[in-house]
Amino acid sequence: MMDSRGAALTRDGHVIGIRPVQATDAAGLAACHRHADEHDLRWRFFSYGADSVEREVKRLLRPASEDFAALVALDHERIIAVASYERGSHDRGHAVAAVFVDPRHHGRGIATLLLERLGAVAAAHGVRRLSGHVRADNYPMLKVACGLSADAVAPAIGSTVEVELPTVWIGRALDEVGERERVAKAASLTTLMRPRVVAVMGTGLPRHGPEMLRAIMSHGFTGRVYAVSAHGGRMAGLDCHPSLADLPEPVDLAVIAMPEIACATTVDETAAAGVRAAILTGDVSATVARDLVERARRHDLRLLGPGSLGLITTATQVRLTACTAPVEVDAGTVALSSRSASVGSAMLAQAARRGLGIGAFVCRGSGVDIDDSDLLSYWHDDPHCHVVALCLDALPHPRGFARLTRSVSRRKPVIALPAEAADTWDAWCAYTGVIGVSTVDEMLDTAAMLTGQPTATGDRVAVVGNARGLNELALAAATRAGLFAPALSPGLRERLRMAASATDTATVDLDVAVSAEAFGGAISTLATSGEVDVLAVNLDVSASGDVPWYLDTIAETLDATGLPIAVVLTGIAEPPRHLGKRHVPVFALPEPAMTALGHVVAYAHWRREPEASGRPLPSVDDAGARRLVDAAVRAGAGPQSMDWTARLLAMYGIPVAASHATTSVGRAAGAIELAAAIVRDRSGDAMVMLGLGGANADLIDDRVYRYPPLTDAEAGRMWRSLRAAALLRGDAVDTDEVEDLVSRLARLADDVPEIAELSLDPILAGPDGLMVVNAELRLTPDATTTALAGTLPTA
Repeated sequence: MMDSRGAALTRDGHVIGIRPVQATDAAGLAACHRHADEHDLRWRFFSYGADSVEREVKRLLRPASEDFAALVALDHERIIAVASYERGSHDRGHAVAAVFVDPRHHGRGIATLLLERLGAVAAAHGVRRLSGHVRADNYPMLKVACGLSADAVAPAIGSTVEVELPTVWIGRALDEVGERERVAKAASLTTLMRPRVVAVMGTGLPRHGPEMLRAIMSHGFTGRVYAVSAHGGRMAGLDCHPSLADLPEPVDLAVIAMPEIACATTVDETAAAGVRAAILTGDVSATVARDLVERARRHDLRLLGPGSLGLITTATQVRLTACTAPVEVDAGTVALSSRSASVGSAMLAQAARRGLGIGAFVCRGSGVDIDDSDLLSYWHDDPHCHVVALCLDALPHPRGFARLTRSVSRRKPVIALPAEAADTWDAWCAYTGVIGVSTVDEMLDTAAMLTGQPTATGDRVAVVGNARGLNELALAAATRAGLFAPALSPGLRERLRMAASATDTATVDLDVAVSAEAFGGAISTLATSGEVDVLAVNLDVSASGDVPWYLDTIAETLDATGLPIAVVLTGIAEPPRHLGKRHVPVFALPEPAMTALGHVVAYAHWRREPEASGRPLPSVDDAGARRLVDAAVRAGAGPQSMDWTARLLAMYGIPVAASHATTSVGRAAGAIELAAAIVRDRSGDAMVMLGLGGANADLIDDRVYRYPPLTDAEAGRMWRSLRAAALLRGDAVDTDEVEDLVSRLARLADDVPEIAELSLDPILAGPDGLMVVNAELRLTPDATTTALAGTLPTA
């Protein structure tokens, strides 16, 4: 059942509460309407009468049932909006909805939030459409309706317009829900990431408070910082103010360095002072953490932590280091996120060792409020963030998070290290374009490779160097990383011999004592040849008499090239962290260099793919499918018969063979058995599966999962990603039909979220097409598996 309680974010980033109407809400509901003038009341009630509000309050206070529900939005525990629906007996799939927002809170997206939440409650009771009549001059409400559904508004009849909204969001509507959520979350983090006034509270954790103050003051914070302690005295050289109320100006961000026993009262004080963001540095129990979040959300306060190491933002307008990690980082454009303080500290140390420029670092701590979806929402449009690197504990609502991450990846690379590789990890990375890595080192190597480098235009790599052994290792590592080393043309080989006496091998081998000019000439010749897309440079400077000059000469050459480059440097005790103005990263060995270069190439390939929604799918009757499914859900859902399942599949152009129609023994015997399915991940999100079926499935567990919707390219990659893909190539199987099948299943999964599971096994696949021999399907009445816009996670 849909839980209608919880916190949400308005368009301007403020926290509000949403809950069902309670019997004690009469005064609050009346007060909510009190600020409405005659014009507002006519918009809501179509007429103006002294008893309009009184009658409405009585209606809203009725007990909730499957035919009636009312929700309120609360700001600092005051009712500021209400929405309700009522279902009649004639059409059980339809209900009439109404919404009212205190005029002082118009324009904040509150009506949209309430209608989305109300729709989810209604859907859980079998309602599929909410409708209402709106005055034709009520432009704000018509704008809300059009924002929720492009087909919401019917032509006006006289002075009224009929509005109809779906209660289950599918397809493009889900993207719009996600975009509203992203905007709200980004706005809610402004005071955390770009504060003008910071207060460090408490000496209860003697090390944290003074260290935070010293870190903030010593790194050039452009705003103002205050020390707060009820005991007075001085902290890190600053006089302590007794409380936030005693400060001369409002505070944007509070750093709470208090023991567990004092956290609740300190959070209350922080919220009462109107602070919008706080960092909790101390560890607390899970029970206390939940209590702190509930306190904060009641008063529009967002929390980072508990157990947070803090945050860093190096943007010149802010320059805030509210972080106790004992390391200095270079300013740059990479954004890092970690839950663990120890992992975060290690990440910063390794980033500093590489000379990796950090634009932002956030340690989430327990992450009971601010999580990675909040941070990604903020970094989506942050001009100071060019690369995002995340240490993930788990995928928070994988598909909802995937939509956000995919949107970020279309703008800038996202690198992610999972705490545990779930079965859905590959599917998640394929859908989002995220660069999945296995270690922190790999994450930071890849971030360094992505910083300041041009975009790769292909996967052709050339290995050039004066260290033959490293060249051979690099060539092997490049192949493992998915790069292709082409045979260079005779003309290019000749130019390389003339420029640097290069030998005619699979790699471009130079003499160990090659001059810097000749080495640079070989690099330039390859980079301008048009025959390669990326370069792997292995450089041994042990024979050089003037290493700094040699490296400067090579660096100038690297700066002049237009290709991504990885450099492996040996023969020097303390190698530089990077070369040239482009900061080309320097590696000690070829394997990590090629792995990072492979990630750069794969990400560039993903970015080049069009964002098309997928192939055209004729013979889809989505309206008929909706009627069929609604009737089945009203009848009790659960497992469906083979005949019913075949009817639904036929509406999506997927024929199921009759039991006698395996056409011929010859075809059945020569066919390859496949399986396809719609399954649910651990969060209830739909995925499409393709794999070997029938008896083969018992011998080889060969399956590929993807989240819908599928583009043409993603549909093709599904079968090509199978270990048994070789069986399908050539004339063995009509692979275009395989791609068509998974595309239709993806559309079905998006259109019918009531499908709990669908299995097509076996599917006989041959050169003349596919035949689904068996189909099993189970429906669930709860189709509200997708996160609602602006919804904050449960603590």
